[in-house]
Amino acid sequence: MQLTFDIADEIPSALNNISTLVLALPHLQKATNMNSDVMINVGYFLSGVIDDIAEAVSQYAEKKLTEKREEIKKC
Repeated sequence: MQLTFDIADEIPSALNNISTLVLALPHLQKATNMNSDVMINVGYFLSGVIDDIAEAVSQYAEKKLTEKREEIKKC
């Protein structure tokens, strides 16, 4: 059995989870009396995650375009 991974299938779920975290942060801060430095760090972390996802999508799109161009050249 060969497992395949396609980033296009995973992106919506990842973004949905990030969105849920962002929506929950103000409630978490209020409930736990988290200081603002922690919230800033969480913001930096989520920003990094979103940036990594954007880079992965960009690389994926470039790979797919290159594959398509090669396929067209072969025809």
